[in-house]
Amino acid sequence: MGNKLTKIENIPDFVKDVKLNNNKISKIENIPSKAKYLHLNNNNITKIENLPENLYVLDLDDNNISKIENLPKNLYMLSLENNNITKIENLPDGLRYLNLRRNKITIIENLPKKLTSLYLSKNNIINYENIPDSVEILYIFDNPCHKYAKKIDPRVKSFWS
Repeated sequence: MGNKLTKIENIPDFVKDVKLNNNKISKIENIPSKAKYLHLNNNNITKIENLPENLYVLDLDDNNISKIENLPKNLYMLSLENNNITKIENLPDGLRYLNLRRNKITIIENLPKKLTSLYLSKNNIINYENIPDSVEILYIFDNPCHKYAKKIDPRVKSFWS
């Protein structure tokens, strides 16, 4: 449960794991430069910005973000479930885990070549294509292409997996 914070402030620079879920934060700011993990689920964030260069995990589920942008180069895991993302873009090359469930994506594109886990369920994806060979775990249910994709690709997991 959050504290209904509206701003991020007064976090010591040595903090590596920042968890401020379930608040009313509208802007990403004042994140410690040594932070490796940032969790800002269920806030009012509309833009990805002001992230530390060495961030490893970014979790911004349940916000109002419409564009993927300004991500650190070394990001390993990105979760943007239940936002307003319409296009997959601007992802770092080394990203391994991507969760874009419950967004407004229609085309699978611009995925990093080293991605291993991909979650795209509950979007409006029509064509099953452009999935890198490196992907080992793929959730794509509740999309128009799900039944077709499940027949041709063993990496596709069902809702119950």
